[in-house]
Amino acid sequence: MARTKLIAISGASGLLGKSFIAMLNPDIEVVHKLSFSTIKIDDIVNQIKISAESGAEYFLHLGWPASTTGDNYRISPKNFEALEKTLVAKRACNQFGISFIGLGTALDRFPFSDNTYSLTKYVTREVFLNDIKSGNITWLRPFFVFDNSYWPRFIHAEKEGPIEINDDAPRDYIYLNDVIRGIESVIRLDIKGEVDLGSQILRSPSELCSALGKQFYIKPSVSDKNETVFYIAELNEKLSSAWCAWETLKIFKE
Repeated sequence: MARTKLIAISGASGLLGKSFIAMLNPDIEVVHKLSFSTIKIDDIVNQIKISAESGAEYFLHLGWPASTTGDNYRISPKNFEALEKTLVAKRACNQFGISFIGLGTALDRFPFSDNTYSLTKYVTREVFLNDIKSGNITWLRPFFVFDNSYWPRFIHAEKEGPIEINDDAPRDYIYLNDVIRGIESVIRLDIKGEVDLGSQILRSPSELCSALGKQFYIKPSVSDKNETVFYIAELNEKLSSAWCAWETLKIFKE
């Protein structure tokens, strides 16, 4: 029988965190939770120490305070606070011998100056890059996550009429449950380095709407513009032996 992996987690009340807890298999156990939306930066080291004393081998850092507020998370100044807290947490994990698992994005390789969320994720990845490439930590990069009721917001917004699509450029969409199973596999297999979680297929927002049974229309001006160019996930070889975006493929009937 496989040994149970003990972890600490931040962001347990967020979209990924709640789903991770709800879907958790018995071979992974959460022994400590940290609320990064309320924790004081001076208390982070102590909380990581408590995680270590509770037996945690991994710290799954899903918490990014800017995304839990009512603000527009893409431009919230709280992203810079989240960046600082993440740097402290990673150093504390090194101090107490816990494997750090950080959360990036599909856009964290580029410094988008008009999007503080992507910018601070980019900076975080750059700071951690040597550790990522050396296999000292894990850097998860979920691509364009969707679910049936919440995310992305433009699809599930509470308004009458069809959904307006401003940019129908294809991107690598991946269903929430597949992301969670991917994270579990990363922990289970102790995968280090950079790990993309995507379907490796580009699909447009209009295709996503169709797959979810949503009515939509594409703004006429969109067709006159150059669409944004997105790229697909690069699957980790070790992960691909144990995981695939099965539910995403099923939703898109592929």
